[in-house]
Amino acid sequence: MASDILQFLIYGALLTLLAWPLGLYMARLFSGQRTLLTPVLAPVERALYRACGIDTEGPGQHWSRYALSVLAFNLAGWLILYAILRLQHLLPWNPQGLPPMSP
Repeated sequence: MASDILQFLIYGALLTLLAWPLGLYMARLFSGQRTLLTPVLAPVERALYRACGIDTEGPGQHWSRYALSVLAFNLAGWLILYAILRLQHLLPWNPQGLPPMSP
């Protein structure tokens, strides 16, 4: 019990100590200013955007298209999770031999 409280206090202290520098970093990053990690991460970010076909210079996404994208992504995630639960008896990492969930 005491170790749980100590762990919680250490975690809270670390979050509190990191809040200010992380907030400053994020403010600089989102305002487009150069940061300490820009020379390292900018080429990786550009390559990832190019590989995914993301246009960073074009107009932003309309709110209705964004809402539809979020709903489609959540639906796909739900379907994958449902398939995992229904087919878990066939999956390779099922050491307890759990049966599939009922619909």
